[in-house]
Amino acid sequence: MDGKKERGNDGNIPEDRENDNKIRRFFGVETEVMQEFEEPVDADPEQSDETIDEWKGMAEEPEPEKPRRKGLRGIALFLVFVLIFSTGYGLGSGIAGLRASRKQIPYEVPRSEPKTATPVVVNREPNLIVDIVDRVGLSIVAIQTEVVGTDVFGNAQLGQSAGSGVVFDRRDNELLLLTNQHVIDGARAIQVTFEDGVTVPAELLGADSETDLAVLKLSRDDFENPADFERVQSVPFGDSSEVRTGETAIAIGNPLGLGNSVTRGIISSEQREISTNGRQSVSLIQTDAAINPGNSGGALLNDRGELIGINTIKIADEKVEGIGFAIPINHAIPILEQLVENGKVARPYIGIIGETLGAERASAWGVPEGVLLVRVLMGTPARDAGLKAGDIITEFDGNRITTMEALLGQLYFKKVGESIVVKGFRDDAEFSVTLELAQRADE
Repeated sequence: MDGKKERGNDGNIPEDRENDNKIRRFFGVETEVMQEFEEPVDADPEQSDETIDEWKGMAEEPEPEKPRRKGLRGIALFLVFVLIFSTGYGLGSGIAGLRASRKQIPYEVPRSEPKTATPVVVNREPNLIVDIVDRVGLSIVAIQTEVVGTDVFGNAQLGQSAGSGVVFDRRDNELLLLTNQHVIDGARAIQVTFEDGVTVPAELLGADSETDLAVLKLSRDDFENPADFERVQSVPFGDSSEVRTGETAIAIGNPLGLGNSVTRGIISSEQREISTNGRQSVSLIQTDAAINPGNSGGALLNDRGELIGINTIKIADEKVEGIGFAIPINHAIPILEQLVENGKVARPYIGIIGETLGAERASAWGVPEGVLLVRVLMGTPARDAGLKAGDIITEFDGNRITTMEALLGQLYFKKVGESIVVKGFRDDAEFSVTLELAQRADE
């Protein structure tokens, strides 16, 4: 009886465990130990006490080490997935709602804040050229000349030429014009036409072929209307030594005899050595402003409307485009002063016979390039200053000299009586002397 009671109490254990197992299976958890206590389906209800005792003994034995429960890991992963999904869905919905509530604004380029600094004046402003032309246009004229030539049979023939000129000085009863010597060379008559169409005769005061400069004079009495004379003003001089490559250049002249024409460009080089007659090299301003036949003698202006050069020649070559030249006004001033005063130029000289010492010979001798003095004449500025044969002149009046042509070119723009500093190389050492220019004997 005691055995039946014990069995009756124990009979509930498999049933309770089976319910517990069902719960565990629902969540995906099973253990091998629980499965061992499950009552078989075909088990005999009338089992011996020994069998019951065997089951009880097995139940009382210590449980072996439990294996890693794969089911619990699955539950954990499931719960994490649910948590992430619910959180992401809520957050995403919130963001979507926030975006939906905002109005879409088109992108705009940020605008810079207004600056309080002084604005930079750009030389390419259209009104700049217009203002300059308005101020100086009437002072730049067209020049027409009559020249007498000969035909192929030697018969006299009357011809015409055209060029340009610039009013550089105004006096009580006269206007003085600067132009190129080749414009009026051989002219029998000269006429000047202003921008407004007024035409008056001109008188030649003087010309210098070596610098290609000439000065003309207009008289008040030759103007039919005195008011036409009064309103003509001179063009202000600039400083050609301050010209820099890249600056604005404005050329005004009379191309092809069509009347005043304006072109604009830049200064391509402020100092370009050009050989004019094979005897000397002159330093000219190079510009890409269009200078065509007839522009010779016209004005080259800076962006302030100041005269910085007299247009003189243009390289005419099918391979060359946009290269024009002008005589720097600083070089022209001493020449025009002499033409106004004397009608001609007293050409200075220093009294040397020299030759160009090129790079090859200079390198072989271990001396700088320059002008090698072959002979120094007696009673000349060079001899009086202490120059000697064998000296190498490398600098003349602050300008680097490498050829005899360049040295002569410097002389042609100097005045008689000027003091010039000459630097050079002698006996493996540098030297410096000061000499006073004298007038050439053939003048």
